[in-house]
Amino acid sequence: MKKYRDAIPGVVLLVLSLFYLSQTFSVKKIAFIDPIVGSAKFPQIIAIILILCSVIIIVQGVKKSKVDVKANTLLDQAEAAENGDSKATRVGNLKTVLVLLSFAIYCFLMDKIGFPFASFLYLWSQMIVMCHEKMTKKRVVVYCLLSLALAMFIFFLFRYGFGLILPRAMWF
Repeated sequence: MKKYRDAIPGVVLLVLSLFYLSQTFSVKKIAFIDPIVGSAKFPQIIAIILILCSVIIIVQGVKKSKVDVKANTLLDQAEAAENGDSKATRVGNLKTVLVLLSFAIYCFLMDKIGFPFASFLYLWSQMIVMCHEKMTKKRVVVYCLLSLALAMFIFFLFRYGFGLILPRAMWF
């Protein structure tokens, strides 16, 4: 079982993704949305992407079990913590808390400042938190521009491409 420890999260994610996909078929259709792009279409796309990602995680976990290579995964950090490496544990715990806090702030700000601005701030914070390399001014600017472009692309895709209404700020 320990041999496949990297494939187990993939299996859990696959089960959850399949459950999520099954639940998307019960989403009610809204009359004013085009029947081709109904309310359930986006959740179904996300579920399919999650399923594909979980299959990739499973395949990589099985491959890794055959080749014993030490990687810097969360499971390795947990094992290092058990062996007394508390710095790796603190870094992993801090990143986890920051990711969850950032998501909570994103949900809170969505209807206050609107989808594009909240998404920009959320994406930018996630890129900074999840970066494994040393943070430089250049990297911060690149992440800022990438977050801005991604947030605007997503907004225009869903607003004008799919015709969906996204949260807007009261002043926007």
